[in-house]
Amino acid sequence: MNTKENYIVFFDGVCNLCNSSVDFLMKHNTTGNLKFSSLQSGFAKQFLAKFNITTSQLSTIYYFENGALLEKSDAVLTISKHLSAPYRWLSFFSFLPTGFRNLLYNFIARNRYRFFGERNTCRIATAQEKARFLEN
Repeated sequence: MNTKENYIVFFDGVCNLCNSSVDFLMKHNTTGNLKFSSLQSGFAKQFLAKFNITTSQLSTIYYFENGALLEKSDAVLTISKHLSAPYRWLSFFSFLPTGFRNLLYNFIARNRYRFFGERNTCRIATAQEKARFLEN
């Protein structure tokens, strides 16, 4: 597997919360090792198909790290390990049962468009961001 594909965050490209989260991650991932792909992209569709996942259901964040694909709260907490302090400390909450964490995750995911809105089109990476986005 290509090394550029070792740390990939798959997100809903039309969700305002998701796009704001990507902005936050890019700002606080000072090593720049996280890469991003919207679930609507051709890259995401091809990549996730290897794990028998279709991107027709966009309510879940996926995170790929060194051969493992994580989703929902497991993905969020693992991603936080790649952030600068104090945000990396969010991974501490991994001790909570997954079912409990995913109750909160699922509530936010179901209501994210209502709470935060949605865009008409997917996010377009700026020139500075292009190296961190995997879209084709």
